[in-house]
Amino acid sequence: MSGSSLSWASFVDSLFAQKNRHLVYLSFIFFLGLILRIIGALRLGALPDDLQFALHAINFISSGQLETFNQSSSLWFFLTDFFYSLFGISLFVSRLSAVLFGSFSILVFYLLVSYLFRSKNLGLLSAFFLAICPFAFKSVLSEMDSFLLFFLLFSLYFLFRGAFEQKNSFLYFSYFLLGVAILAKVYAILFLFPHALFLLFYWYRSQKESFSLKKVSFFFLFAALIIFVFLIPTLVHNLLLYSEKGFLDLQFTRVIGLGKDVSSSFYSYDAQFNLKFSFARLFLGEDGNPPALWSALKIFFFFNPLLFFFGVLGLFFLSRFKEGKHFLSYFILCFIPFAYLSAIILLSKHFIFFTTLFIIPASYAFYHLFKKFSSRKLFFFLSFFLLFSLVYASTPYSSNQYYYHSSPLYRFDSLSLPDDAFFVVDSRIYPAQSEWLLYGHPFLSDSFFSSLLEQYFSNLNSGNILPDGSVLVEINGLKIFLSSQVSSQEIYYLACLRHDCGWGTIKEDSPVEGSVAATSEFFRGDPSSTLVASFPLYSSNHSIFALPFLDSYIDYLGVYKTNLILPDGFTRYMYLPHYFLLYPVGYHEEEWFDKIHPGGFLSLLYFISRLILYVSLIFVFASVLLLFYYLKKSLSSENF
Repeated sequence: MSGSSLSWASFVDSLFAQKNRHLVYLSFIFFLGLILRIIGALRLGALPDDLQFALHAINFISSGQLETFNQSSSLWFFLTDFFYSLFGISLFVSRLSAVLFGSFSILVFYLLVSYLFRSKNLGLLSAFFLAICPFAFKSVLSEMDSFLLFFLLFSLYFLFRGAFEQKNSFLYFSYFLLGVAILAKVYAILFLFPHALFLLFYWYRSQKESFSLKKVSFFFLFAALIIFVFLIPTLVHNLLLYSEKGFLDLQFTRVIGLGKDVSSSFYSYDAQFNLKFSFARLFLGEDGNPPALWSALKIFFFFNPLLFFFGVLGLFFLSRFKEGKHFLSYFILCFIPFAYLSAIILLSKHFIFFTTLFIIPASYAFYHLFKKFSSRKLFFFLSFFLLFSLVYASTPYSSNQYYYHSSPLYRFDSLSLPDDAFFVVDSRIYPAQSEWLLYGHPFLSDSFFSSLLEQYFSNLNSGNILPDGSVLVEINGLKIFLSSQVSSQEIYYLACLRHDCGWGTIKEDSPVEGSVAATSEFFRGDPSSTLVASFPLYSSNHSIFALPFLDSYIDYLGVYKTNLILPDGFTRYMYLPHYFLLYPVGYHEEEWFDKIHPGGFLSLLYFISRLILYVSLIFVFASVLLLFYYLKKSLSSENF
């Protein structure tokens, strides 16, 4: 026993030896951040964009698409569909890229800060603050931004290394990573400006005598070629789309305007269709709204008020010390993409890179204020930061508020239903929710179902039976032939148990709500109807803190089972196509509005585009291996 105890003690001593100390601390920080992000992915409620992207990713690879119409990019959809093929379709799997690459961003952040300030301790502190930042660990929905963060940070790391060490190979690789980021989310192209301007300023100031415009031009020409390769899928898609159908995707239409008269029938509902950059909107505000710049700056405060305080203090410190000038230069240049995003599409999720960069001055201030404190006091302050973050995560100010309360949509995933269960869906449920929850099941909206049966029984009772014994029903141009023989059949009803389930526009006691509620009562009030399961929604009416011990729930979704008299074989006719935001869910149809059919030379361009996407998907996983390679070098070396 004593020998065993000595061995264990020796192991612990070696683990926390000076040479292993940073590895142990970084491992703890990484797994803390990973756990917080897994919890968020398992419990956070779903937003409209969240479900839109999760649905559009289903069978994306086999669909042949090069992008989706409102994203002008496709790598995230490729990756998510790949995860679906490995682990099945579920809400957690749709968020897996955000969980994994949001967590890997913690490690990249450590590399970046350690190198930039030549301090592994500051790198650890910055990684810790990113790991526990509520805005970051709650950014794990089925969206691209946390995935994008990884590549933007990694690109910035190689940008600084390439500039400081005068290695063009690192700089080219920085642009390669930026190209991957653009393929994941098109707004990443805006970071070409701070990247290029930082390099120009740095080279000019550090190499005044040897500064060569010819060498600089050659470098940027090659860097532009790298970026162009990653733009090929988007450019080819729009080229093929315009040549075949006379319009472009939403983002190209907004910027260029080509084919707008044709695409208006598809895109005019979207606020971005007619949106242009406006200095008035940015600095003065429009339509009674505050200046977009002010609204965007408030994101820095609400992402974590404590870090905001230290961040402002840190910017002051960095401006006074020479070691902070390079970071400040890049940070200031980021105002270009920051301003553009603020004026064009002011969504907090698009600012995760900026708020992450803001952690650097916050860490710098904290480090210099408390570096002389004892380990016990430092542990106390860091524990306080962690506790504050965990409490703040429960508030709506840190984005989606249901961090500690599992969302109804996630709980629905655990419901066991027959594969052929036929559903009628309450129209008060937002379509993205019903399409996601019932993917793979035949279902109809209650309005369609009611109209169909009303016409069927009217024709049946009037004797309008075709020679083959079927009854024809026509709804919205769709012809359905149903049997004239009827029988009792099992039906499931997905009910909205309040006046609005996701639309946000249906008012209580409105005519729309009243008509749908009557249909709902028909299903729920039928004597044969039984409640299979209910899925309540957390409500925090009494407090801004949605903590586990402050439970208050309201009815939200319910699944009822009943038996109705229906035409024989009715449910087998109900595998009708379902669309959400212009695309057939799962891409099971032969055609959709922007499906392209390349031929001749254009088919070669299409093949090259698909090849780029497959190679990029491989590189996504290779980049993680590359990260661990550089982490090993950093942790095992006295250098940075």
